Amino acid sequence: MALLKEWRKLEATGQSLPAYCIFTDATLVALAEASPSTGADLAKVPGIGAVKIDKYGEAVLAILAGEPQPDGLAPSGLQPSGLQGKREA
Repeated sequence: MALLKEWRKLEATGQSLPAYCIFTDATLVALAEASPSTGADLAKVPGIGAVKIDKYGEAVLAILAGEPQPDGLAPSGLQPSGLQGKREA
């Protein structure tokens, strides 16, 4: 859940939004508990609709699966193992 919170914080900062506009704390808890693996599974999580699936679904599923992104980093520059990496230019 810590990785989801850190990802949400970075997403919110990047979009100049409060973190709860990305996902509420309750939605993060529901994501961690449900551990969805597909977009259809995401749609069953309270607080997540089609727009948020389209916008954040791929990143959330990758975080929950612990999968690195094609550039070797987790979404938004997060290292899967430590949350300390930054994307290189």
